[in-house]
Amino acid sequence: RAIENQCYVVAVNCCGTDGKGIEYNGASMIIDFKGNIIVAADEHKEMGIVAELNASELNNFREAFPSFMDADMFEIKR
Repeated sequence: RAIENQCYVVAVNCCGTDGKGIEYNGASMIIDFKGNIIVAADEHKEMGIVAELNASELNNFREAFPSFMDADMFEIKR
């Protein structure tokens, strides 16, 4: 999603077992607009992650590769 939408993605996940016995592996991550993982949490370990995001670098990339111009126009009708 990061590449096609030209945006940073913060993908979060629970870690551990919830009250219904469902297990979550953690492994949250922050991905840049080129699809590179900037930082990722360890699997099966409760932890926080932090990254510095660069808006001007993102805007420069969007100007160089204006993929939004390829968007299909559509209308949702009920």
